[in-house]
Amino acid sequence: MLKIIKTSADGVTGHISIDCHVEETAGNETVKGAVETHGITPEALQEQYNGSTTEWLRGIHAKMLKNHDNRKKAATAVKALQGQTIFNDEETNGNQTSA
Repeated sequence: MLKIIKTSADGVTGHISIDCHVEETAGNETVKGAVETHGITPEALQEQYNGSTTEWLRGIHAKMLKNHDNRKKAATAVKALQGQTIFNDEETNGNQTSA
């Protein structure tokens, strides 16, 4: 789900922005993704989303969910390297070896 933390709207230009993050629940645990800021002008909202903030937020959610999933995959891959030695002096081909 997309959790909106903060909203703002410029009183002169009408530019709106949100600070938000993805939250996922696994069992009793809630994992919060990285906070990102997104903004849009009223003109762009009208042109790109027919004035629908719901559609704008739906697009943000899809993008952030993809980024969140990519971050989780990268973190899992890096954690799997713990305790390993990679790219030691005798190896120049990039293969991993156990420590």
